[in-house]
Amino acid sequence: MLDALRIDPDGTTTRLTLPLQTAEQARALREQVGGFVEVAKYGRTDGDGVAIGASFIVHETGARDLPPNPYATRLAAALARRRLPYQLHGPIVLLGLPNTAGELGSLTGNVRDTAEALSSALREAA
Repeated sequence: MLDALRIDPDGTTTRLTLPLQTAEQARALREQVGGFVEVAKYGRTDGDGVAIGASFIVHETGARDLPPNPYATRLAAALARRRLPYQLHGPIVLLGLPNTAGELGSLTGNVRDTAEALSSALREAA
């Protein structure tokens, strides 16, 4: 099973456990984002060469049909340490960065905790 986190457009976060099997995982991700998915990776490498970031599972055509998700957009920008010139849309599922074989892993506790804290702080400030 894979640990994941969904961030909804209103900033609500939900911890998820997703199946490892490819077909079941794809189906579960489609259910979570509401359609076909695309994977976007946001992150950076720290001073020791360790990758810090997450895979953002987004709706393939979400920008046309779904509301903006400023919470996931701010998290992606923070992980990448750069401003994004666009908004992410709809519910977003976060997973770990892919391994050398391209397989997505569990979201690390550090990134999950940061995402939950950022979403909570932004909701309170709104």
